[in-house]
Amino acid sequence: MADRKSLIPWVILIILVAVGFGIYLIRAGKKQTQNHPKKVTSPTAGETQQDLSNIDPSLVDSDIQDNLALATKKALEWRQDAALVYVQVKLTSLSPGTGTEIYVFDSPSVPNLHFTFTISQKTKRFIRAAIPVEDYLGSGLLPIDRKYWKLNYVSALQVAEKDGGKNFRDKYLSWTIELNLKREEPKNWLCWNVDYKIEGGETLSVKINPYSGEIMQEGG
Repeated sequence: MADRKSLIPWVILIILVAVGFGIYLIRAGKKQTQNHPKKVTSPTAGETQQDLSNIDPSLVDSDIQDNLALATKKALEWRQDAALVYVQVKLTSLSPGTGTEIYVFDSPSVPNLHFTFTISQKTKRFIRAAIPVEDYLGSGLLPIDRKYWKLNYVSALQVAEKDGGKNFRDKYLSWTIELNLKREEPKNWLCWNVDYKIEGGETLSVKINPYSGEIMQEGG
């Protein structure tokens, strides 16, 4: 019995040493992690960077519908007979969620004014304005029948990219892209116009059917 009692202090000492050593290892591991943080690896060679030119276009559908619903709500507060006649998306980058959307509504009761709703994709801040038709877009715009609006702006952009848009961007360091949706003469068909521009210089325009995704020729 006495021998067992004499071992108790040694057992306690061993336990304390083990606990202390364990605490030391934990603290040393944390310090090493702080001094040598985990490296964030960049895409390896051959990997494709995800942007508006290659993402799934349906990924932006929810945001588009939310922005359009808000624009429509504000337009109907302006005039109960307001109808969507024009959509524009402005891009200075292909990074998703960095563009600007503009929705334009006309009302038969005030034919001399456009109601415009401009919203930032990034911040969701918006501006409303009633603008004289002679100052912006002109008169005679026709209501957009949404059953023919099947392709969102990302789908239209990706079609245009394959029809010379990518080559245009590769040629210039600084560019802007405007995607405009409206009905056009002579047949009053709805179409996307995708316009690539550089300041004071060359432009490229691609006209796309928003229902079928086909390239449209000028004049029809």
